[in-house]
Amino acid sequence: MLRFWSFIGLLTLTGVASAQEKTLPIGSGALQSLSPLVDKVTLRGLGQLQQLVITGHYANEGVRDLTREVKYRPGDAAIARVDAKGLLTAIANGTTEIIAETAGKSVKIGVKVEGVDREQPINFTNEIVPIFSKLGCNSGACHGKSTGQNGFRLSLLGFEPQVDFEALTREARGRRIVTTAPEVSLLLRKPTGEMSHGGGKRLNADSRDYQTLLRWIRGGAPFGNASDPKVVGLTVAPAHRLAPTKSSLQITVAALLSDGSRRDVTADAEYSSNHPEIASVAEGGWGETLDVPGDGAIMVRYLGHVGVFRVTIPQEAPLAKYAFPKPANFIDEHVHAKLKQLNLPPSELCSDGEFLRRVSLDITGTLPTAKEAEKFLADPDPRKREKLVDDLLTRPAYASYFALKWGDILRNRRDGIVGVGGKAERTQALHAWLKDSFVKNKPYDQFTREILTAMGDFAGANAQPPVGWYVVLRTPEALVDDTAQVFLGTRIQCAQCHHHPYEKWSQDDYWALAAFFARVQLINPKNPKVNPKAKLGPNDLRVTLRPSGSVTGPHGKSYAKPRPLDGTELDVAEADDPRHKLVDWMVHPDNPFFARAVANRYWAHFFGRGIVDMPDDMRVSNPPSNEPLLDALARDFIKHKFDLKHLIRTICASKTYQMSSTPNEHNVKDKQNHARFYPRRLPAEVLFDAFDQVTGAQVKFVSPKGGGGAAKTPALRAIDLPDEAVKTPLLMAFGKPERSSACECERSGAATLTQSLYLIGSAELHNKLKDKAGRAAQLATDPRPNPEKVKEIYLWVYARPPVAEELQTVERFLNAGGNRKEAYEDVLWALLNTKEFLFNH
Repeated sequence: MLRFWSFIGLLTLTGVASAQEKTLPIGSGALQSLSPLVDKVTLRGLGQLQQLVITGHYANEGVRDLTREVKYRPGDAAIARVDAKGLLTAIANGTTEIIAETAGKSVKIGVKVEGVDREQPINFTNEIVPIFSKLGCNSGACHGKSTGQNGFRLSLLGFEPQVDFEALTREARGRRIVTTAPEVSLLLRKPTGEMSHGGGKRLNADSRDYQTLLRWIRGGAPFGNASDPKVVGLTVAPAHRLAPTKSSLQITVAALLSDGSRRDVTADAEYSSNHPEIASVAEGGWGETLDVPGDGAIMVRYLGHVGVFRVTIPQEAPLAKYAFPKPANFIDEHVHAKLKQLNLPPSELCSDGEFLRRVSLDITGTLPTAKEAEKFLADPDPRKREKLVDDLLTRPAYASYFALKWGDILRNRRDGIVGVGGKAERTQALHAWLKDSFVKNKPYDQFTREILTAMGDFAGANAQPPVGWYVVLRTPEALVDDTAQVFLGTRIQCAQCHHHPYEKWSQDDYWALAAFFARVQLINPKNPKVNPKAKLGPNDLRVTLRPSGSVTGPHGKSYAKPRPLDGTELDVAEADDPRHKLVDWMVHPDNPFFARAVANRYWAHFFGRGIVDMPDDMRVSNPPSNEPLLDALARDFIKHKFDLKHLIRTICASKTYQMSSTPNEHNVKDKQNHARFYPRRLPAEVLFDAFDQVTGAQVKFVSPKGGGGAAKTPALRAIDLPDEAVKTPLLMAFGKPERSSACECERSGAATLTQSLYLIGSAELHNKLKDKAGRAAQLATDPRPNPEKVKEIYLWVYARPPVAEELQTVERFLNAGGNRKEAYEDVLWALLNTKEFLFNH
């Protein structure tokens, strides 16, 4: 016999879910019938709730949610009542039925109520904590922050119920709850507005949550018994539905209990939309679709458990008149299938000039030269795009650009690491190792293993450059955070202190993963004790392994045996390196994280957004926009032995990548399904080099003061800079990251006022334009006719010749007289300020 949830009771679902559990098309035509999500409900306990969901079935064999369009009629309102929203409430023991009807169609739901006469004490964890979560009391902005609020602290998001119970029943001289006079308890008076409350009014005295709190206090404010059933999982139904734009739908949520039962918690769960521009959600699981086609995900949380409801919203568009290009590979097949499901017609394929510029920037971070553009545009070979990709992948700039990318991800930074007067050997060594890895096309599994299992010195004759990764990440916690985020695509940091609020990962999961690094020892040959916050020179660090080791989590719990995510504990012999065991698990073909993470990361590199967005935030509550596509990319990557160049070729060969960025009338709002190519601003270093390429200027970078003077091989391009230390006005204005985080989001593509001011009046840019040996000076003395020179400028800037109107405008300006060099400077400056130049499109 359950000893709690009497007021809100227990639900048993005895009916079978209707056909809407599988995704059916949107209903149209005449309404044929109605069906409930469940056709029989048993409610146990006074006030027990059950949210009904009613689906209409139409002539086209499609469905629509009619939960709030039907009228409900209880057979016996003395046993169970139902409101206009379809929320069913238990009143008295007995059996009855609920009739839902509309447009001449009706359906019955059988209802049985029992246990109303057996009132039991309330369980604090299962009934009181969810109220605090739903009202936001235990959020990080309120009483859940580390210092609490106005002397009252709750555990963040309710992850430590015992702590919350103590705070309520033992602190503040017992004023927060008064069992002898419950109504005067601060817990009730403040949130109802009877007393001053910084969080404002959160409760009404006639609400169900207030009555639950009141009953708990009247009952002596018990915590509950160890034998009480615990919530062990969550189910969301329906899990997925197709819905038209500007429509409504109902979500239901059930908590799974440790005794095998389940109860409806739709009214008590927390909801948030991952894509508020596509679908919104209100309290009680009521969702609404907006006028943007795509996939919406609604995250559901309850007592540390997370679920997700997905809604696919097609556009009513006449697809018949739009042609889909013939698929080049499996990428197109999956993308086209999604677009057809959404009624989203694709844009046309991009021009040769657009493709040349786009893929050159994406693979090498470099504009094509005017001669390369002219040659490519004139080439009649139907396979020239494919051959171009192959050629770009052999160029040194490919290795440079992806070394820059991975330098960001691996936090290859100098500040805070090198001592005053020290040199930048560490960052340069790791940068050189990254470049060499991409030149050799090192398999990604080997690349990962060499980083995670690095051992030895990072300087000297026997230097191991990947050891440099450990210079920044000197603790097991930092190592596990970045390992998960970089190589598994998941942000597990939250689970260090509490259960992850948006994932299934617990503190035990976090610290068991950290145990893989427990034996890692960072030794300073000059001083065996390494201060994790100390600045270190290039000869001050060596990575070794202890014979044994453990990590200590919260509350002093020790973790010696490592365990991978969703895995079992491993026994690692003293002679073995636990980190190799970790990598063995990661690179196994059945691993659900590793290949998907890098496939998604590279997709984001070439498309501006991940299939899971953000690329390193893969979790159950942030589902992929096209899961079959992500799975196929990962399988293909594994099949080809973790070949990064193969992954790039596959992406760039797709018609999806080669789509125009110009939208058609129907896909202009699409931001997640790749009905068109999404333009994005050039990264800071790429833009710096592009300015140099177009203006003909060339900067020779040297190390900043305190960094040991000029590098042995000075970088001639910004994409060759090994770390964050070099700062110019352009690099700072356009978001070169400090590399303080493993998240690529640190490199922002957002437009700012500083960028606009830079483009208008920066001395740095103007000096490039005015360079005595630069392109403007060369063109001013070039004897060729103006049209030829203007064409060359456009090929440098846009990888295309000017159209007639552009040519006439520029010629008219050049022929107006005045200083020829200044005239060409003005032309170049004007073109460099256009979006067509500043963006990859």
